[in-house]
Amino acid sequence: MKTKLFTLLTCLFFISTYGQINHTIDDNSIEVHSVWAADINDDGYMDVLSASWESDEVAWYKNTDGQGIVWEKNIIAAQTMAYHVITADFDNDGDLDVAYTAFEDDTVAWGENDGTGNFTLHIITDQAAEYTKFFLLILMVMVI
Repeated sequence: MKTKLFTLLTCLFFISTYGQINHTIDDNSIEVHSVWAADINDDGYMDVLSASWESDEVAWYKNTDGQGIVWEKNIIAAQTMAYHVITADFDNDGDLDVAYTAFEDDTVAWGENDGTGNFTLHIITDQAAEYTKFFLLILMVMVI
């Protein structure tokens, strides 16, 4: 009985510790500072957004198979030292838009989603001090 209990507890520990399976979405993006999961193109599958510092881009990755194994990269903005990315429906049209910050050029911007994952960029400010960018994004989400 003690052996069976020990085996069961060992198996539960192993599964809870090592039970997840990791899938690489993009191994070419360098120094990703922010990721966000959301259904960007309203196909019922969770997609992933990223802000890459060294790759200088804000991108979204379409979950093409619905299982999180096959991804299609889509660039939202080529932005120097992209740092934060979030989603919300900023224009109240029913789809998720994207807001992001870029460190080098002090930019806070949002991308207006057409509902299929195509974005029109709107610069909120290019004069944000480095410490206020993150707080501006939080404020934007709280207001919505």
